[in-house]
Amino acid sequence: MTTVALVSVHAGPLAVADGIDIGGQHVHVAHLAASLGALGHRVVVFTRRDDPAVPECVSFAPGVVVRHLRAGPARPVREDELFPLMDEFAAGLRQGLAACRAECSRTLASSPRKPATSSSICSRLRRNASPEVT
Repeated sequence: MTTVALVSVHAGPLAVADGIDIGGQHVHVAHLAASLGALGHRVVVFTRRDDPAVPECVSFAPGVVVRHLRAGPARPVREDELFPLMDEFAAGLRQGLAACRAECSRTLASSPRKPATSSSICSRLRRNASPEVT
């Protein structure tokens, strides 16, 4: 089983599930993540937090979680306003990827054939995240 980190700063897949008025990039990210999960991969979608009410880590589809990173205000921003937020997003992404690597190393060492559920991926990511991300 492979763990895939899918990074989409502006277009998280949850907008598709919530029925929000969205564009093609949201749909593409949602379908790509769900399709990879359906093939048996573990997928962590890293995206910018754009709603303070949405949890940091959300199960999206079988084997797929969405990890919201802090980068600017927790509200929607226009694409042309994202560039100044990239340093903060990159810092959160580095921490999130480190947590993924640590979780994957432990999982592979303990049970390489056991599939992970999306809720177990969220739990492990929360335990391994540094305080700045959570």
